[in-house]
Amino acid sequence: MLSHDPVRTRLREALERSEAGKFLRESRAYWADSWSRARALTKVEIRGLEARGNRCADWSGVRILGEKSGEGILEGVEGCRFEGRVVLRPRKASGRAKAKPGSALPSLRASRIRDCLIGAAMVESVGLLDRVIVEDGATVRHVGECTGLAGSRFCLGLAVHPGDETGSRRVFLADGLLLGDCEAMAALPPAEQEALAHEWEARLRRCVTDHAFVGAGARLEHVAFVEDCFVGPGTVVRGASALRRCVIGSSGEDPVTVGDGVIAEECVLEAGTHLASSAQARRSLFLEHSGAEQAGHVAESVIGPNTTVAKGEVTASLVGPFVGFHHQALLIGALWPEGRGNVGYGANVGSNHTGRKPDQEIRPGEGVFFGLSTAVKFPADFSAAPYSLFATGVVAAPQALAFPFSLVAPGQSADHPGLNEIQPGWMWSDNAYALIRNAYKYADRDRSKLHKDANTVSGADIPVDSPLAGTFLASSLFSSRVAGLVRAGLKALEVVSSETTGVVTRERLPGLGANYAHAERLDRSRTAYANFLSFVALRESLLAGKSVPSGSKALLTGFMEAVEASLGKDAKRGAAVFGDYKAFHRPAAEDPVCVRLRADAAKLLRPSR
Repeated sequence: MLSHDPVRTRLREALERSEAGKFLRESRAYWADSWSRARALTKVEIRGLEARGNRCADWSGVRILGEKSGEGILEGVEGCRFEGRVVLRPRKASGRAKAKPGSALPSLRASRIRDCLIGAAMVESVGLLDRVIVEDGATVRHVGECTGLAGSRFCLGLAVHPGDETGSRRVFLADGLLLGDCEAMAALPPAEQEALAHEWEARLRRCVTDHAFVGAGARLEHVAFVEDCFVGPGTVVRGASALRRCVIGSSGEDPVTVGDGVIAEECVLEAGTHLASSAQARRSLFLEHSGAEQAGHVAESVIGPNTTVAKGEVTASLVGPFVGFHHQALLIGALWPEGRGNVGYGANVGSNHTGRKPDQEIRPGEGVFFGLSTAVKFPADFSAAPYSLFATGVVAAPQALAFPFSLVAPGQSADHPGLNEIQPGWMWSDNAYALIRNAYKYADRDRSKLHKDANTVSGADIPVDSPLAGTFLASSLFSSRVAGLVRAGLKALEVVSSETTGVVTRERLPGLGANYAHAERLDRSRTAYANFLSFVALRESLLAGKSVPSGSKALLTGFMEAVEASLGKDAKRGAAVFGDYKAFHRPAAEDPVCVRLRADAAKLLRPSR
């Protein structure tokens, strides 16, 4: 049973590193110190401000930090209304963050400003800037309201509930968390979760602010509402509808961008996150370089690095890296930390409600592909069947599936109504092109930094200086975890002899789940698994610095032929339908994936290895 001790350590480390946490711990003292050190305005400065259309019921509430008197330092302040206590800080005074190049003086125009500390920033046409600390180089333009809240923590420490929608699992929101931290939190037993919650609350007692924050170089433009948010340095928010109680952990190298029509409430957005085109996100954690777009909806979820949710809905889910979600589809109650899969158009992976309560879950497993219009009933566990494909129109009954690389297609057996047909190993034997294409795609598109171990590549257990680095064998497809599941599947198939005919169900092979298999096709499944394990053995030999095993050339040559053949099926089918198909599609031998695979094979077989 998992203990909360390692998770506690990681949360403590994340909170110590958290830029939002640091601001929360320091902001009250920072505000009080700034106010006490700031000087009052001179009569000359007040007259100049009023001459430029500025208004204040009590100018003693407006101070300047770190500058001798001189009307020129306020010449960029025009048409503003000041209320409460306001501190203006030209750049030459020390601030919390390193300023970016630009004007050394605040530029404030046509805005209502209350209880704020503003550095050498631009504030223009803001309906209300209330309880906000604005750092040097920031821009706040054409914003309806940008406001803070006394006694706030933004959304730091709030719990989201992936999996069971009744709230039995908890992941506590913080910037700086890794996907593994979230997975570990969600897996804790209830008593350990409760202990973690009490400790988390104790650590957050010091983390309270009375101001929102806009970091150095951040840009908020044409936004209706930015309420009670920590906006990290370099963030770009342009055209969004509303941000409420969010922590934006932007960085100079990997800024967060929030675009047109977006609504985000009680979310943590890590570096490189991109929300755009009317996406909506509520009480969720977006890990580095993840996002949502094209009216995608995300709620009560963790979205892993390099995963973007478009058009469809993800609710109460923990979604790992590189999950393709580009169409109108549904994912609810999923614990999918391995990611690398796909949710196709019209897929309904969301039958978490039995009519009694929404307490059911799914564990899709690494690389699983849900095809067009599939419907998956819960509870469902496909974690022991990585890189399996559910074909168009499949309606999958509640089940546990334990055969990797399977094809699950609509059943045609009158003797087994309600069961689908499964062919274990099919993705490796008949659709290897898809697996290799994805392996290359994930390696090429990985923009994460925190999630990359300094000594490994592609999230797999491959050292960066290994001869395998950059080849298809570096993929997590060949990881020890996947290999172990393939070995288990191969062993399970031993109970069915090669002479057996007819249909086999889970009564004979429990790992088949709610499916049947044709016994005479299982020899092909065994061959596929054995072939895959030969590649695992090749990888292990190369990692250990051993010579290339005998037969490796034939192994790789045969595999390249199988990859080209799987792509060739599409060419044959397409040419039979369209007369000009070949004019617009390359032959398999010229396909970039096939060319790259041949280059990898040549590299792996060099005598120097």
